Amino acid sequence: MRRRWKVTLALLGTVTAATVAAVVLFDWNWLKPIAEAQASAELGRKVTIGHLDVKLSREPLVTVDRFTIGNSEGFPQDTNVAEFARMSFTLDLMRYLRTGELFIPALTLDQPVVKGETNAAGEPNWVIDRLKPSSPDATAPGAPEIGRLTVNDGRVSIVDAKTKTDVEVVVHTEPDPKGGDSQLVFRGEGRYADAKTKFEVRAGSLTAFRDVDTRYPVDILWEVGATRAKIVGTVRNRTNLAGMDGQLEISGPDMSLLYPMTGIPLPVTPPYKVKGHLWHAGTTIHFDKFDGRVGNSDLSGSLAVDTGGRRRVLTADLNSAKTVLADLGGFIGMAPGKAETPNATPRQRAAMQAQNARNRLLPDRRLDLSKANEIDAHVTYRARRLESDYLPVDDLMVKLDLENGRLRLRPLNFGVGKGRIAVTLDVDTKPKVPRWDIDADFRNIDLRRIMQKAGGALDGAGLVGGKLQIVGTGNSTAEVLGNGDGHLLLAMTSGQVSALLTELAGLDLLEALGFSVSGKDKTFGIRCMVSDARLEKGVLRTNSMVLDTTDTNIGAAGWVNLRDEALGFRLEAHPKDVSLLSFRAPVHVSGTLKNPKVGIDAATTGARVGAMAVLGALLTPLAALIPTIELGLGKDSDCTGLIDSAARSAQEAGQPQKKAPDPRQNQKARR
Repeated sequence: MRRRWKVTLALLGTVTAATVAAVVLFDWNWLKPIAEAQASAELGRKVTIGHLDVKLSREPLVTVDRFTIGNSEGFPQDTNVAEFARMSFTLDLMRYLRTGELFIPALTLDQPVVKGETNAAGEPNWVIDRLKPSSPDATAPGAPEIGRLTVNDGRVSIVDAKTKTDVEVVVHTEPDPKGGDSQLVFRGEGRYADAKTKFEVRAGSLTAFRDVDTRYPVDILWEVGATRAKIVGTVRNRTNLAGMDGQLEISGPDMSLLYPMTGIPLPVTPPYKVKGHLWHAGTTIHFDKFDGRVGNSDLSGSLAVDTGGRRRVLTADLNSAKTVLADLGGFIGMAPGKAETPNATPRQRAAMQAQNARNRLLPDRRLDLSKANEIDAHVTYRARRLESDYLPVDDLMVKLDLENGRLRLRPLNFGVGKGRIAVTLDVDTKPKVPRWDIDADFRNIDLRRIMQKAGGALDGAGLVGGKLQIVGTGNSTAEVLGNGDGHLLLAMTSGQVSALLTELAGLDLLEALGFSVSGKDKTFGIRCMVSDARLEKGVLRTNSMVLDTTDTNIGAAGWVNLRDEALGFRLEAHPKDVSLLSFRAPVHVSGTLKNPKVGIDAATTGARVGAMAVLGALLTPLAALIPTIELGLGKDSDCTGLIDSAARSAQEAGQPQKKAPDPRQNQKARR
């Protein structure tokens, strides 16, 4: 009896062992429900397994066929976010038993297919909340450490209506050319921001996936349209690319096209190419020690973008050894750059040529300020040398602040020899039609520099000073000036103009203004010139305009309509010596700013007519401008005589002098 019991137990043990061995060696699918439930709980998605197999050894090999991960809530549940034809991996059981850490020495993914998309709320289906890092520098909680990763024939598609993205990506691993572990390679193409895009990402091995102390190499090439960015460097965190540190080289036809890639609204620029050090810490991205070119200008400096607040904050310190002023045209609504700008596209060259062929002088290209409320910015820009075809400027310095949609330039400084042009600009971009407040001061501007820029036919000398104030609304420079209110004062002292002026103005014109011309090398002395004008609803009208020469005062009155750029002026000469008095013919200037027409009114020769018949009528308004004139030219300027005459005329007239109207009050009244 006892022996029979022992035999029975032996048989049962043999049968049980054989059954277990059969299950273990030939069919592990009884574990499928357990594995699916566990994976579904960990990922928060429905997980299915087609077939499961395990080969026992010191490092068991697990093979899963037809492995799928379902969509998250808010997405169609009859589709999957990921599918794998086969997934196989080994497990380090001894390490798990010793430390409780899950380590996968080798993972192979065959024909993985990932379908990423966003829902109506902009939420992505590929983000798994349970695997999100707790901070930018942290790794995903519960993510296992993976040693060697092999991906065969992977496919990823991403569709995002918000960013107008639709790309297809091929994923696989390739041997490291330096002999290390295999590299993970992504190659994709499609559309991004409604433009053609393609990219390639080469990442290092995953041997130390969770080790935050080890820098992880990445090599990224990204093209959007004609914009090309290349990054070679390392990241500290493998799961979210945090801690980027490397070299960035970026080029393209226009910096404004960078907005979809960076979220930073930039003005229209000519073609550019810059290279520098890119690094990331916390919520701030830094681009340091960069240099390159924008059009025909060089550019260097550093910038940082903090993405941690409600709006991005850009801080930049930019420098240029040589800036071509035409390259900054995008800031004022002009086609930026020149036709010979390196790498300019045919479309940009056509825009520049069309701009030069326009009958209008004021820039009327729309300035897109709609994105200005999305970012705050603090930028300093210095140009040691400034080149311009039209303005005699030497250098440039500007400080730009953009906060809560309020753009301020305080100040924008242009150097002109020993003189200076200082502009302060305040723009409220929040209204649909932005409001502009512009103030400009001109100090000791060298007339010779202006003459040289005007062309070889003119020569001269003198100092120019003045002040400009404009308040207006609009989406272009032409719109702001065309409906603006303001005040303009220009004064010149110690001037001389060469008789070569006759080649432009004509001999008859100069004689009509009282100049005696003998020889092309003769110069005209201009002791002082003062022009005072007001701007009302886009029409600039003179209050007073006088040119004081050695023996003649020339008075002028007129207007310029900045809406259509039409103009009308009348000039009369008033000889100082009564014994030499000869009544000259008035000179009329008409046409447009870009195409003025000059003519002599022969019908009124020998008789003074109009409001300028009495010189006191010209000089009296200047008395109120004496402090401003002195501010721009200095107290010892040659305008002293004209200023004294203005003061005497004002006293004799017995009329109180009024200050120029404040354009801000005019704008408030109109609103």
